Amino acid sequence: RALACASNLSSWPAMAKPYDVAEPDITLPDIPCNSATVAYSPMYEKYYTAQAGTASYPLRVYGATGDAVSKHPINTDFRGLWWNPMSETLQANCYSSGNDGAILEFTLGEDGLVAGGKNVLIRGKTQADNQSQLCFDWDANELLNYHNKRLYRWSMKDGSLIAEQALDLGPHTPNLYSVGYTGVAGFEVVLFAHKPVCKVLFVDKSTLKVTHETSLPEGAHVANSFNVGFANGRVFLNREGMYAGYRVLPDDLIMLGGLPPK
Repeated sequence: RALACASNLSSWPAMAKPYDVAEPDITLPDIPCNSATVAYSPMYEKYYTAQAGTASYPLRVYGATGDAVSKHPINTDFRGLWWNPMSETLQANCYSSGNDGAILEFTLGEDGLVAGGKNVLIRGKTQADNQSQLCFDWDANELLNYHNKRLYRWSMKDGSLIAEQALDLGPHTPNLYSVGYTGVAGFEVVLFAHKPVCKVLFVDKSTLKVTHETSLPEGAHVANSFNVGFANGRVFLNREGMYAGYRVLPDDLIMLGGLPPK
């Protein structure tokens, strides 16, 4: 189906912005340590999570309300995981110790569960660090990763590096590897600060500056590496064997994998 451009501000309410304080919303159970990230498919209304560390860890699938649905061995040492609304597929990047990295695509059935194997879309290292988690910018058809206060942009066509850009993050130190994309102009890039205070940072992709800070409820903790994710307008924090999901975007700014706001 044709997708409206998520950067079309004419369909957004005036002064729309992320929440000032994140709101507890959903829980995904049975989450192990070193969980890599979270993806959401608006097509299947499913959440997907993956664990970093070894290729033997399964891909986990959850329903729209957080109920555990299934686990699938997929032989992938996951790092990033995202829904691509252009191809309507679940995609990922994996650990890369040299030039052995890859961008992968998974075969899903009509119910959104894993129904087959994986296809390699791009071979080679399309990430700044071996551990980097990628996310998908569907407006520019680019892959993004964060590393050492810099934003890296990679071509989804061939995996080539488009740009390496320094970010102005002020006093904040984000999670080492995690990044998200919203599709909301002026707040496109999501980072997760773990010090001096745990916050969700929204960065303007054009100016490379923080344009909004969302505070987290008392007790919510951002890890210094892995164990966080952004999907469906929510930030997910791994806490005591579960992903606690917090809403950080209002309904009219949730870009469901590239779909325009209602």
